[in-house]
Amino acid sequence: MKKVLSIILVILWMMLIFNFSKDNGVESTSLTNEVITRIVTIFTDIEENSEEMQRIIDVSFIPIRKCAHFFVYFILGLLVMNTIYICGVSRKTLIISSLVCILFSISDEFHQIFIDGRAGTIRDVLLDSSASLFASFIYHRLIIMRYYYEK
Repeated sequence: MKKVLSIILVILWMMLIFNFSKDNGVESTSLTNEVITRIVTIFTDIEENSEEMQRIIDVSFIPIRKCAHFFVYFILGLLVMNTIYICGVSRKTLIISSLVCILFSISDEFHQIFIDGRAGTIRDVLLDSSASLFASFIYHRLIIMRYYYEK
């Protein structure tokens, strides 16, 4: 049951990423702007439609987008690594997890080439891949530490 659930979680997370990627440039930009606006209005008293809010959006737009890329692929790396570990693949788990995540990142960016107002970039593939590699490495180290701790 754990195997099936972990595989389902990976597939659902990949579908979530793909769903974000299918949005055209206007929808994607609008979502990012909405997220920034909500965060700022929660933590400050800056009004939504003010000039100050627009300056904050302009300054934080790209960092927020890149953090979102990093976050979703970091989670993907953890989920894939967990699935491989649960399925009993003990050798080369890090390599397999990395390849799955890198190939998915490439396919996701390739998919974005065909969406209006979006572009698939090598820079995003590198960011996504590094996030999933980092997560996979952390997961791998934790498993090794657990193994030695239980010994």
